[in-house]
Amino acid sequence: AVEGQGVGNGRIEPAADARFMLASSTKADLLETLLARSLDKSVWVRYNTMKTLTSLASNTRVAALPRDQWTRVLEIATRRMQDSASTTRRAAVQLVRTLIELHPFGPALQGSGDERTKADHLLREVAKRMHKLQQEEAQEAVRQAEEVLERNEQNNDTEENGLMAAGTKRLKKKTVTDQTITKEVESCLAEEEEQKDAAEERKRQWKALKRMQDCYTQRLRFVELLDNAEARLRTLLTSKTVSDVTEAIGVVVELRLRNVPAATRAFDQVLGLVWSRTAQIKDAAVEAFSRMHVEGRTPSEAMKALLEMYEHGCRGGSWTHTHLASVQELIREVAEKGTLDPQEAIPELVAALQGPLCPMALRALTALGAASGAKLLTVLPHIANLMGPDGTARGASAADRLERCMLLCHLLQRVQAYPQAAACEEAWVHIWTLCQHSIHTLVSIFATGSVPPQWFGAAQATIDLSFEIAISAKGPEAAEMRYPDRLWEQILSRMLCGLLQQSRPLAPLADATAAVAAELATEPLSPGVKTEDEAEQKQQQQQQQQQQQ
Repeated sequence: AVEGQGVGNGRIEPAADARFMLASSTKADLLETLLARSLDKSVWVRYNTMKTLTSLASNTRVAALPRDQWTRVLEIATRRMQDSASTTRRAAVQLVRTLIELHPFGPALQGSGDERTKADHLLREVAKRMHKLQQEEAQEAVRQAEEVLERNEQNNDTEENGLMAAGTKRLKKKTVTDQTITKEVESCLAEEEEQKDAAEERKRQWKALKRMQDCYTQRLRFVELLDNAEARLRTLLTSKTVSDVTEAIGVVVELRLRNVPAATRAFDQVLGLVWSRTAQIKDAAVEAFSRMHVEGRTPSEAMKALLEMYEHGCRGGSWTHTHLASVQELIREVAEKGTLDPQEAIPELVAALQGPLCPMALRALTALGAASGAKLLTVLPHIANLMGPDGTARGASAADRLERCMLLCHLLQRVQAYPQAAACEEAWVHIWTLCQHSIHTLVSIFATGSVPPQWFGAAQATIDLSFEIAISAKGPEAAEMRYPDRLWEQILSRMLCGLLQQSRPLAPLADATAAVAAELATEPLSPGVKTEDEAEQKQQQQQQQQQQQ
């Protein structure tokens, strides 16, 4: 039917606010027909069914999709995520994403575990109050019945007394009943009004409680369906179809933004997609990471979010070395695309080195160093003061010191790989000082006789750093840095003597590297080493002459 029609110039014209109105039963029938078409054998029909449902769910101007149908539509959409046709799967994932973004069940979805606890407490409270209203209504009905009986008895007594008095005397003035009848009528009307107000209030409360009960029951079912969809999302993330992966990444991000625990493992899987050979999938993974931790945040807030992500993944035990490498690559990609400014982020991470999140800050600094080596070079003196021999961020326990030594060596490898670092003698002094400190930490903890598991990773990182430094050693201590094989030969031989308890004593721990350097200085150089040194000196002289010319 069309409302708001007007007549003018002999013809019927619709008014400006004319609109078609459908009966609620007709709307329900049309929706049932649409939902039934989700199982149609035609791919085109299934695809357009998903698109139509997405359009209905995204219509925020009017409630085109009833709230009691959202859970049913979500269940249908999660099933169609496994459709045989890629177009239908993509439309189904888009529908799931729209349902998550615009769901009418409140702003926070904390997963089925927390939601189950919260919903159980709330539903028990609602049931308790509804039972109380039922008891009040029953008591009110009993009271009204007793009042009716009492009034009937009073009326019977009044009629009997009136009949007896009529035969003995005439009434010449108002009786007590005549004088109080107005008050009785007013009192009765007031009681009726109070009873009516109480009944209306109970009815209103009952409707509100019933509406809350239905809402939280549907909300809990909605979250349970999201939890059950995690396995299907993870399957789509491994699909060979690019659209399946990119759309699934979008749904996982929406779930993670709402702190749904079901998406935790799926998001960890998204991190590894940064290594994908398909550019669209890699870009989608980088965009998802940026949206989760960088976009809409200040540099301080972004770094805090990254450190919390590192802590949650590392301390929780769910991350492997692959996850750590993926996160570092994602941070580098985000910084190179300009979404994250390393010039502002690196100082925030350096400040975090003095706190309990120092290992996480070192990891993030290593990742940002690949995008901005110049800024990392400027903060190297501050890092040396904090992490050096007299620093305050070395770590309390042996395991903490070893872990930080390993991460510091990774960071120093990144710094020394920066081209401008080769020309800065001050930087080489700091790099070599920190490398010596790492060597001393390894030897001192080994000498205690209690070697934590972190020792082996720290030893490998320290050895790698010393050999990388030797390639382009600069400064007054270049001779000491140039022969790491001899340095580690001396150190390992002393370790072996200590294990075998041979007569050859270990050098003092504080002077381990100095003792090795002294021995290296006294040993004669082999002809091959001499030739290399002479060739290098000649090359440097030629470069200086060319610069002077």
